[in-house]
Amino acid sequence: MNHKAGHLLVVEDNDLNYELFEVILQLRGFRLSRARSGREAQEVVSNDPPDLVILDVGLPDVDGIDLALQIRQDPSNAELPFVCVSGHALPEDVDRAAAAGVRRYLTKPINTRTFAQEIEEILGDVRSGV
Repeated sequence: MNHKAGHLLVVEDNDLNYELFEVILQLRGFRLSRARSGREAQEVVSNDPPDLVILDVGLPDVDGIDLALQIRQDPSNAELPFVCVSGHALPEDVDRAAAAGVRRYLTKPINTRTFAQEIEEILGDVRSGV
């Protein structure tokens, strides 16, 4: 496994969606953690901080964009990058995500050919201070 690729937290309550992310991202050497809810996501961020969080916007217990804002309230997570994924990319949600500092807002179904590369590019930008 390529540990330079990084540790990703995937916050996704749908098993099939998670399994797709898992296959694509593990092939590129990423280490994955999974959370199925906002509460679980906060526990993972506290106990095993990821390099990037991939957030489903429609979680059972919290809106994914609100979750990003909650996690960022802790100063140690202020720069943690987020990517939102949603089946419903309403313009107001995209705007809210951007205002919350979300790096990218992707619609489901994801593009399986470009998804891992997009994540790598975001991490590269974060690591180079962009």
